[in-house]
Amino acid sequence: MTIMRITRHLGTILFAAAAIMFASNLALAQTPKLLGKHKDWEAYAFSDSKNGKTCFMTSTPVNMEPAKVKHGDVYGMVTHRPKAKIRDEVSLNVGYPFKARSEVVISIGKKQNKMYTSVDTAWSYDEADDRKLVAAMRAGDDMKVSGQSKRGTRVSYRFSLSGFTNAYKAISKACKK
Repeated sequence: MTIMRITRHLGTILFAAAAIMFASNLALAQTPKLLGKHKDWEAYAFSDSKNGKTCFMTSTPVNMEPAKVKHGDVYGMVTHRPKAKIRDEVSLNVGYPFKARSEVVISIGKKQNKMYTSVDTAWSYDEADDRKLVAAMRAGDDMKVSGQSKRGTRVSYRFSLSGFTNAYKAISKACKK
């Protein structure tokens, strides 16, 4: 993993933390604007004076295993942040900490990608992995994700990719290069 990639993710984590901290104060953080609902995916955009425009799309799993475990808020995201020169950043967020230094495996059809974990989020190892993953998501029907929680529970999620391409087009149009 490159220093640039680590710095990029640290910036995203800090950005997300700041957005959450200030979400209740509209003067400090703008509420994301819904660009559209596209079947199982939703597209959003917001701007702020420091980071410029951010466009992202998100979806929740259609299936979570094991069924009797509290998974928390689980969602997948693809983000564009033109000012930071970030495009097609894929992340998986869960409502619990992953096992330290573990990986998440994403399967779309016969293609598999691995992502590293950091607390409650999984990230691609580099921008090339992000681009390959987005291309597979655009072409696929569903995405299976598996990983392990800090407590050792093996978890898996299935996301529908129905509407992914249209949501991706919406964020790409809103956040042009």
